Amino acid sequence: MINPPKSGFSCFITDLVYNFNFSIKFGDKILEMKIIFAGTASFAVPSLKNLIGQSQHRIIEVITQPDRPQGRGLRETQSPVKKLALEHQSFGKASVDSAEPLRTARLAEPLKIAQPESINQSEVVQKISEVRPDIMVVAAYGQKIGAALRAIPRYGCVNIHASLLPRYRGAAPVAYAILNGEKETGVTIFKIVEEMDAGPIMAQDSLMIKEKETAGNLTGRLAQLGADLLLKTLVTIETGRFNLTEQDQSQVTYAPKLKKTDGQIDWHKTAPAINNLIRAMQPWPGGYTFWESEKRGLVKINILDGETIDYNGGSIAPGTISKIDKKEMLIVTGQGALNITRLQPSGQRVLTAQEFVNGYRLKAGDKFKNAG
Repeated sequence: MINPPKSGFSCFITDLVYNFNFSIKFGDKILEMKIIFAGTASFAVPSLKNLIGQSQHRIIEVITQPDRPQGRGLRETQSPVKKLALEHQSFGKASVDSAEPLRTARLAEPLKIAQPESINQSEVVQKISEVRPDIMVVAAYGQKIGAALRAIPRYGCVNIHASLLPRYRGAAPVAYAILNGEKETGVTIFKIVEEMDAGPIMAQDSLMIKEKETAGNLTGRLAQLGADLLLKTLVTIETGRFNLTEQDQSQVTYAPKLKKTDGQIDWHKTAPAINNLIRAMQPWPGGYTFWESEKRGLVKINILDGETIDYNGGSIAPGTISKIDKKEMLIVTGQGALNITRLQPSGQRVLTAQEFVNGYRLKAGDKFKNAG
């Protein structure tokens, strides 16, 4: 969006008309926009909380994925976004992490929840068209927003993405940032277009990745960063003072959806690379290896915590345990070693390295496998 010119009396008139077209003001308060919020995963929860508890806008509908069977019992499970929406379906009876009442004066209707199998179904598109939303906010929803939907909201559809676009387009930007040893990452709010994560950028904010931070922990911090950035971005949209910046195609990188096999540790890689993988694959699919037990056979082991050690293994094969004592379980890698502190055999509780050593009777010279 190009800001209006700034010069003399014509500037005053242009600004007056421009701001009237993009927002209606009463005193120093900007009146509400009608928002449709589409989200599913926990990354989207802080953004919905902010919209409910800290914005003046009206959420006319929350769209989330249908309940899905999960866990060993395959019980129907509600998405994190649906759980939050249900808690606050009747505005004024609850608050969002605050003693302050919700916006009862501005919201005449309870929060509506929809769970279509496909958000692009013609009947869904028709219903959204009938309510005439000003904007659709999308965060970790899990479905592509089609052209028919994108054309409905007055200000289009915007997405909150957990990377500094154009880097790490795709489903797993947080994991790949850690996997590749990035020191900094962030969130991007962009206008949705046909190509995935390729739309023009409205706003970005960044943070530093902590040394031992896992993908799960970093996702939580980015979720809150994105939620706060959303409120700021909506203000710029309301006033028509936002800029759209096209992404630099020469800087595009990708972060495809993770597979279970992505978590398998290759001990021939360097210790820092393996440590990054262990952090990047938490909580799913986990950084894992295999141990051949005389009693239990081949056991999958999830490595949960470790630290990189500057170590010269010489002719010792990668994956070999070079040292075991009360404080250390050193595993030789292609370069350096990892001191493993916590791990979890498949189907068992989390163990310290010492508990694992005692239970499985490991000794120096034993070796983990690269594959099952």
